[in-house]
Amino acid sequence: MSDRPETPRGPNTEGPSRAQLPLRLWDAGAPRLETFADAVAPEAAAFVAVPPGDWPAPGAYLWGDTGLGKTHLMLAVCHALHQKNAPVAYIDLAGPTAPAALENLEHHALVCLDHLDAVRGQSEWLRALFGLCERSAVSGCRLLFAAHAPPARIDTGLADLDSRLARLTVFKLNPLSDAQLAKAMVQRAQALGFDLPESSVRFLLDRLPRTMPAVCAALDSLNVHTLAQHRRATVPAIKDALGL
Repeated sequence: MSDRPETPRGPNTEGPSRAQLPLRLWDAGAPRLETFADAVAPEAAAFVAVPPGDWPAPGAYLWGDTGLGKTHLMLAVCHALHQKNAPVAYIDLAGPTAPAALENLEHHALVCLDHLDAVRGQSEWLRALFGLCERSAVSGCRLLFAAHAPPARIDTGLADLDSRLARLTVFKLNPLSDAQLAKAMVQRAQALGFDLPESSVRFLLDRLPRTMPAVCAALDSLNVHTLAQHRRATVPAIKDALGL
């Protein structure tokens, strides 16, 4: 789920910086680690569920195709840390953020850096990222990167940064099976506050793109429709809400 954060206004070392996190993180349907632990990426979810200070330095790296849930998992760990009032930042490198946004972030418990692919070859961004890696190694801040390719193949254009990325604990997110996607649907619906019958799950599986963003968007729309119409999430309701 690729949410765009507000433009950072500067670091906050006293708690989570809302300026550096998508506003959706505070919604009832915000990403939760439980979805991944039970359904999507159990190994990665188990790793990030541990307090960042206990992660092996310097942090972790998620990779895989678009739509597998890399952003969703990042936002889930941000939400979990926010609940504990831990200082955390999420930076979408594909968004309108400037490299200066990385200044002083090493004082956070965790910094999530999404869409690393977007700044390949951009020297100002690469130097800023390398600087953050160096400062975080001293401060103890942990870093969580996400990209389409693994560190060994990302080739950012800055050898020093590539060497730092090679030190991260790497997790590949794979395409979802029917069982994983079905479980993720049910858990997402429960997080939003409604039940999704098995017949509705089967109907959606047969018609939706097999990605987490598509599933979450469909269930968000279905939730709005069923609340407004006072309907259960049955197949007829899904047809009306989503035009399927």
